[in-house]
Amino acid sequence: MIPPNGLINFYNDFVTIPSYTFFSTVILNEEFAPPTTTLQAIDYRLTTIANTVFTPGQIIDINGNIIFTTPSWQTPNTGYAFPTVDFKRTVTAIGKYTDSIYIRTLLQSPIGALDPDAVPRTNNEGSGDYSFIALQKATSVTIQRDPTTNAIITTLGNNSTIGTSIGPVFRLDKSTSRGDENMSEWKIFKYDPISGTSPVLATLGVDFNFVTGNAMADVIDITFLTASFNFIIQNHSAGYTFDNNPYFLFPLDNEGNDDIISHNFNLVVTSISYEVLFPQLDLQLTIPSASLISSNPITTYQNQPITVDTIVLNSTGYWKKKNPPASDVFISKTDLEWKNEMITRCNIVLEIRNKTTNALLQTKSGFGPYNVLIQDINNYNFQFKTTLK
Repeated sequence: MIPPNGLINFYNDFVTIPSYTFFSTVILNEEFAPPTTTLQAIDYRLTTIANTVFTPGQIIDINGNIIFTTPSWQTPNTGYAFPTVDFKRTVTAIGKYTDSIYIRTLLQSPIGALDPDAVPRTNNEGSGDYSFIALQKATSVTIQRDPTTNAIITTLGNNSTIGTSIGPVFRLDKSTSRGDENMSEWKIFKYDPISGTSPVLATLGVDFNFVTGNAMADVIDITFLTASFNFIIQNHSAGYTFDNNPYFLFPLDNEGNDDIISHNFNLVVTSISYEVLFPQLDLQLTIPSASLISSNPITTYQNQPITVDTIVLNSTGYWKKKNPPASDVFISKTDLEWKNEMITRCNIVLEIRNKTTNALLQTKSGFGPYNVLIQDINNYNFQFKTTLK
């Protein structure tokens, strides 16, 4: 049986989006087209370990509802050939999920009634167990609090801006960030808005001080020591990944799970503004020779990784300082500088879609590099999509 489309590892913010719904498409290929005298059926069973709670062998229908009899679906008439069947799947918690899918032939008696002694098919190609995991998406949250009373002032959005000066103390709290099991830290950058320099790491004790806390603390009190720069405080979270988690490991699926939000603290008074067009992204595929069956068309052995890396097309974007009445000043950015700017201001998603149907096979977040497991990549389009956060 062809493995179902849709059963892929995924990240989801289960706090703001309590459930993640998708369709598992079971394809009955030519080998399993039933003869004209039989009906064909699918038994679809779920085994889950969600939030460490084990639930064995629940049967679902095509709408994802738990049922207590089989089959989950059957052909509407004899000789119904080459169907594809969509099973609605809803996941509401992190954990490991195993979908067990069995295809069987339902024999008919001479008078046309369903044979009560019909048994599941014994052909191993007619069944399979397919496992995947759902993980909490890394989601950074910064709360500004009153440094004296600890009262909440506001939740700072990404790229929020606060005007300040030397002296004031700011209390920032990242304790409510989600999906930060692997790492949670503050990073402080400085830049000169007049000269248009790119941000660089600020120096503790020279550019700023932690009154309380440190770069890894959930709560910090921070003050700035120089009025020559503007500052960016980043809240960076990194959660469990598909190849590093306590539920089930997929060593070949190395997609990252990070979220960075930035908060601007402006000490330099200036009316200078910037106009930015983020560059387009291209990709580079690297296929190990041991995985390659054919190079024209490109075909690999099943479940062998193809490495996808990002190429920044610098000439398609620009970063310029608006400087009326003089002419605009274009500021050069390296690939790394573009990536640093884009990862904090944009959602970067690689979509892999079927060339014929445009059906979405899977997505990858961030710049990579990451591995994808696709046997015949000639059937798919790879495209980056960039949207502002």
